[in-house]
Amino acid sequence: MVIDDSFALITAINLTNMADVTRDFGVITSDAAVLNEILNVFETDWDNSLKQQGNTPPLTQEALVWSPVNSQKKLSDFIASAKSEVVATVENLGDPVIQAAFEAVAEKQNVKVRIIVPMCDRNVDPLRNYPFLNELKSHNVMAKVMPNPSSVEQPYMHSKNDSS
Repeated sequence: MVIDDSFALITAINLTNMADVTRDFGVITSDAAVLNEILNVFETDWDNSLKQQGNTPPLTQEALVWSPVNSQKKLSDFIASAKSEVVATVENLGDPVIQAAFEAVAEKQNVKVRIIVPMCDRNVDPLRNYPFLNELKSHNVMAKVMPNPSSVEQPYMHSKNDSS
């Protein structure tokens, strides 16, 4: 979301009535280059919706990760760059490249990796994350599951972040 060409809110927060029981966060930035790229992609997508196409303009900002264009590589490289610790919350696991990046950094680089996911009570399969968590645990990743049902006291882990 961009306000008055001056500030951008970068977030995974859904603008729904579930925001009161989901763990989410966002970042507000006034970085002109980031704002310009976000607005450029928005305008391109605005045009794409009219023409029923899917063009993507050139993406140059290192601070931005764009799906589906560069997110998998940037996220896996970001995870691999960790020197001592990665903490992550994510709603759903399962991408093989990201999974392998978590496993490699924990096992081969001896980095402490901690992940929190929800029991997927918002998914048709509430146990969806468990096979991926079990695989991560077998590679020295520490993982926790926030149980359901979601509440203010026990929020649904909806946010998507990786930090090192």
